[in-house]
Amino acid sequence: MTNSKSKKFTNKPYNSNNSEQCKENTTETAISSLRQALLLNPENSTTWYNLGLALHNRGELSEAEICYQQALQRNPQLTEAWNALGDIALEKENFAQAIDFYEKALALAPNAPNTRHNLSWALSNFGNLKQQQGYPRKASVLYRKALGLNPNNAAFAYNLGLALETLGDFENAEKAYRSAITNDPKMIQAYGNLGNLLREIALFRNDSSIFAEASKLYRKALSINPEDQLVRDNQLRLKYLNLLPIDEAVPRLTKEITALKTDFLKWRGNLLLSQLLDKAGLYELAFNQATLAHRILQKKQPFSKNNVNRQIDRLIKSFSAKFLSYAPRSQNRTQKPVFIVGMPRSGTTLVEQILSAHPKIEGIGEKPYIVTLANDVAAKIGSANCFPECITGINRDQLSAFSKEQEEHLEDFSPKAKRICNKLPTNLLYLGLISLIFPKARIIHCQRRPSDTIISIFLQNFINPLEYSHKIEDIIFYYHEYLRLMEHWRQVIDLEMLETSYEELVLEQEKLSRKFLKFVDLEWHPACLEFYRQPRLVLTASRDQVKRPIYRSSLERWRNYEKQLAPWLPELKQLDKIAGYPHVLG
Repeated sequence: MTNSKSKKFTNKPYNSNNSEQCKENTTETAISSLRQALLLNPENSTTWYNLGLALHNRGELSEAEICYQQALQRNPQLTEAWNALGDIALEKENFAQAIDFYEKALALAPNAPNTRHNLSWALSNFGNLKQQQGYPRKASVLYRKALGLNPNNAAFAYNLGLALETLGDFENAEKAYRSAITNDPKMIQAYGNLGNLLREIALFRNDSSIFAEASKLYRKALSINPEDQLVRDNQLRLKYLNLLPIDEAVPRLTKEITALKTDFLKWRGNLLLSQLLDKAGLYELAFNQATLAHRILQKKQPFSKNNVNRQIDRLIKSFSAKFLSYAPRSQNRTQKPVFIVGMPRSGTTLVEQILSAHPKIEGIGEKPYIVTLANDVAAKIGSANCFPECITGINRDQLSAFSKEQEEHLEDFSPKAKRICNKLPTNLLYLGLISLIFPKARIIHCQRRPSDTIISIFLQNFINPLEYSHKIEDIIFYYHEYLRLMEHWRQVIDLEMLETSYEELVLEQEKLSRKFLKFVDLEWHPACLEFYRQPRLVLTASRDQVKRPIYRSSLERWRNYEKQLAPWLPELKQLDKIAGYPHVLG
């Protein structure tokens, strides 16, 4: 949705052992004396606790833990010992255990401020872990509990906002960010994220007054840190895309770009100007501006054709027809997952919006859960080989465990949905892995005329730029590799796959919408025809297109740039033909 990174905040707990007595007992003499005392009276809970304190302060956590447990065996009402065990669990980052210990301490002393603070800290950090692991709903529950104990903590409120925004609960995310700002008026991240969120809400509601508040938030953030590039970028986008008419925005941004200092801002600013020029119908200038932007970024994001070629070769070799004929499959036969794949700018967001308008379907956007699993699978199964070669050593139990984990990710977003759509386009690289994890998953493969897709990728102001997007010839190369891989998947995987055409969807929306629902085995619902009215924000580059009825101006977009694309027209014509488009360029 935004350029702001989801930075999570933490607070350090109070140390339950931070006392003068604790400091005095850290000497060898004190520890020796306490051990002698226990020889004389091993049932003294206070002596066990004090020995634990001394060992704890010397960093001998395992021995200290034993001492605290011995103290509690003799006196379960010893609040200090429960607190101390919580401190050790925190130091070990065992947050669930720390929460349990602190809750036991709090039950004995409900108003103890240190215990309340430390429990809130443990809850918040456990929330951070859950958010990092891809469970924002679980994280939000933990953050709310932390705030209940410590309602003035800006970090807890901010982290809650991040989790709620991930879940699509934008109303409550807005409240959380506002609470963070109230409690910490200098938290620049909260101003930036709230500004980004309000900009999206203003676009959805078509409310210019909300744009004004977002602009004010960006100015406040930059007054705290004038060098924050992410906030500055979002401020530029708001100003020139939303607040100024295009005939005024183009000359003003053209002038302002010359004053931008960093490569990041120059790259973003030039692509923004290209976007404005395209809207104004100044196609040659738009193409030239995009070319300038890509030259800036490709220095830091080089593209290797050899690497892509090897990657596709390895996937095809590892997920061969022979391997998939005998490979194990997960025992999980859930039909809940729907993966919408294809090249960027091929209509994946539009398909997701149509489906998610159905009351029994949830769209979760572009979540990289499968990508993360692919990166981690070798370590998880103890293989010396990387993905995809490691896949030959996987067994059914491991696949079933991965499937359960992946399904938990989906259900964290929507526990009651019958179907859940993940529209990350690059999941097309992992259809072989998906077929082993979710044997009953459904795949919707979105296709669009290659020439239109390629020019759209080149001109698109992606938040996370694609390494192959900086040159037309590189996009063409990548497109060929994508076609090669998709043809392989068609031949070898046994998942149900529906292949759809963006052009056909634009021209025959109802026909295709009904086809989608039949494919995912759900009844027709008229809301799918008015997908653009559904009360949910869209957080991808295609949000402007899918918040209004389907329009036809995106068809044959390449013709606006025919002159600029002239050097590549023979290759584009060949691509159109390979991709099965009956009317090739001409």
